[in-house]
Amino acid sequence: MDNRRNKTKALEMQADPKILRQSFILWRARWKAMLLLNLAWVAQASPFFLALAFTTWPYALRIALSIYSVLALVLATATIFGTLNQVSDGTQLNRSLVWRSLKSQFTNAYLKLLPLYSLFFWLILVDRWTIGENLFIEATLIRLVILILGILSLYWGPAMVDVPALSAIGLFIASYKLTWHRQGMTLLAGLYCLAALALGLLTILGLLLVAPVMVVLIQLQLFRAVAVRR
Repeated sequence: MDNRRNKTKALEMQADPKILRQSFILWRARWKAMLLLNLAWVAQASPFFLALAFTTWPYALRIALSIYSVLALVLATATIFGTLNQVSDGTQLNRSLVWRSLKSQFTNAYLKLLPLYSLFFWLILVDRWTIGENLFIEATLIRLVILILGILSLYWGPAMVDVPALSAIGLFIASYKLTWHRQGMTLLAGLYCLAALALGLLTILGLLLVAPVMVVLIQLQLFRAVAVRR
């Protein structure tokens, strides 16, 4: 019995899809449309960057620009997840598909993704407060929670578009179960995402052309690999 289990496990390991390679294949096959999709996402972040850069602008204007970017980026992120999830199934990437994804994911963006992603904001605020109060042990614990949350967040977008019935709490619970089920694969995909984000932060060209879409592709391929194997 143990030998059979070991053989089955070995076969599953050999059959593991190449998450990063598959993401690159999808990007390369439709690179022109991927570039446009990436630029559209980055454009929604532009008001926020302007608010950070021009500190002499009226405070109310900077706040308004920041709020717009947050709301627009959440919707844009949900739209990209919905779009690329269908592209991964072989659907042609075009304007019609993006528009359909935007409409179908509009509610999900604000009722599911926004509450989950906002957890990072509140935890960062708590972290800054603990540092200001010289509560270094508490600050360390908060940063550990942020790290764990970052790992869990790899599954939020893919699970949202693949299992529409899940609520925000349901997505959180599902992400915990999937992470626990495939810890090594999840951490590896997280490293891939960090590498893509680092490329985007270090080179403006990487941010404009590749990083956001590549991160979404990696997360989608991770979810498909883990969900299928469960």
